[in-house]
Amino acid sequence: MVFGSYTFKLVIITRKMYVKRLHTMIMLSSTSTTSMHWTPMFWSTLYIKFAILLNNKSFLFSFISYIF
Repeated sequence: MVFGSYTFKLVIITRKMYVKRLHTMIMLSSTSTTSMHWTPMFWSTLYIKFAILLNNKSFLFSFISYIF
């Protein structure tokens, strides 16, 4: 029971960190013109991975390793 609540808090913290990092990286990529050619593909795959994380909690630890 304690482990379950801990994992749930970890999911919430990871989502908050990911959303914050996502917003800052979108701002950075929108300002810089050199990274424009790889940005759409990169962010589409990232959004797909984040949607998988939101729908399926078993992807959490692989997603954490992907972020860090």
